[in-house]
Parts: sequence; C-alpha cells; structure tokens
Amino acid sequence: MKIVRFFFALVLFLVSLLAIIPAPNFSAWQLSIPVIELGWVVALASLLVFLPGWWRTAWGRLAAGLAFAAFVLSISPLLRALPVARALPAKLQSAFGNAPPKSLTGAPPRAKSFLARDWIIGVHANKVRRDS
Repeated sequence: MKIVRFFFALVLFLVSLLAIIPAPNFSAWQLSIPVIELGWVVALASLLVFLPGWWRTAWGRLAAGLAFAAFVLSISPLLRALPVARALPAKLQSAFGNAPPKSLTGAPPRAKSFLARDWIIGVHANKVRRDS
C-alpha cells in the first residue's frame, strides 16, 4: 500500500506540473487543459494520500510531500485567476463605459458574472420548450 500511495502521489504531482509548465507536446497539451480547468479535482485527489497511515513510513512521508506539492500546483491557476477576476469589472467599465447588462423577459441579468457557488453546483436554467 505504501508504494501505491507513493506512485499515486507521483502521478498527481507530474500531472499538476502541467498547470505551471508549458506542455512539451500535443498529448501533454491536451492533458494540461483539464488539469488547468479542473485543478480542484486534482487537488481533492491529492488529499487522498493523507488518509491514515501516511506518516508511518518514509515512502508515506515522501508521498505526502509530493501530494502537498500537487495540491498547491493544481490550485495555482485558480489562485492566479482571482486578482484578474477582481480587476476585470473595473477594466471592462473603463473600456466600454457604463453599459447596462442585457436581459430578457423572465431572465433578469445576473448580479455578478461569476460566483464560486455556481462553479461547483452550476447555474439553474428553466426548461426550454423545443419546437421543430
């Protein structure tokens, strides 16, 4: 089990490196897209290494170090995006002026374009009737 934990952490670490290092080839580039977009999934998976018993062996402690590094690397795109997201409304307003958001009947404009809650659970949409 200690070797499995180590190799799991090693794979997560190597995959999470794609969040900060440019991909060297097309296949790695394809893998880097979900790693960057869904880094929180890799971060949660890296927490599995910290299940009970990781501190008992040197392999476990090494796996924990790799898993911690994978956790930090995989959430780094989200942390780097926060300052950009905070500054974006002001930059858009200075570039385009005070343009009121568009709305439709029964669909009022959103107060904010991005909410962390919506990132996790999604945005509610009413049923749409299809006519053909």
